[in-house]
Amino acid sequence: MATLTYKPENLISTVLNVLDYCSWCYTNIAFRLAIKYHCPDLKGMINIHTVEETDLIFLKSLDDPILLLMTESIGQFELTKKLIANLYTVKSEDIGRNESISVIAADFYYRTTIDGIPIYSEEEDRISYDDTLDLYALSLINVINWLFVLIITGEADLEQSFDENHPYTHFLEIDYTQEEFAVVLDLLRKLGVHLYHQHAAIIEMH
Repeated sequence: MATLTYKPENLISTVLNVLDYCSWCYTNIAFRLAIKYHCPDLKGMINIHTVEETDLIFLKSLDDPILLLMTESIGQFELTKKLIANLYTVKSEDIGRNESISVIAADFYYRTTIDGIPIYSEEEDRISYDDTLDLYALSLINVINWLFVLIITGEADLEQSFDENHPYTHFLEIDYTQEEFAVVLDLLRKLGVHLYHQHAAIIEMH
């Protein structure tokens, strides 16, 4: 599935599912790093199924500067998801229940992010604080960029993801004030700006 289209009535659910998937994956990645560098006794024991506040509290307690950055970004994904859900009276427990939309969201995520980042417990030995994490942080910005494309045009040719003619920060230049979903786009832009600064901070720490 290269070009992704959506039914207008499924737009908000698609956006929420993509944000939810990003948050879940990023939390699992953070836990893989936390276990490898701080809690080796937990190796192979933890896989995150839903992102809970206690997960973020645990990650923050490790006082690891990169994990702190990641936790802040996970929190921003969760906040953005919550605000959009509240706008459209979507219950948090209903996000992810529609299997067809969940499949679309997962496909969207994997086509707009750098592949190969370990997110499961059996992959913990393959993860490290290296350039791969830098690329992953960058690709999360790309997710936001392509959500902009999807919302504004009604489709997204994900074969063009990371193409030099489609820069991952293009969403920062778009005037969306007259768009039907301007409020959603504004929330996504704020999340994208946060991720942009996070990416810069991760580069500085390497």
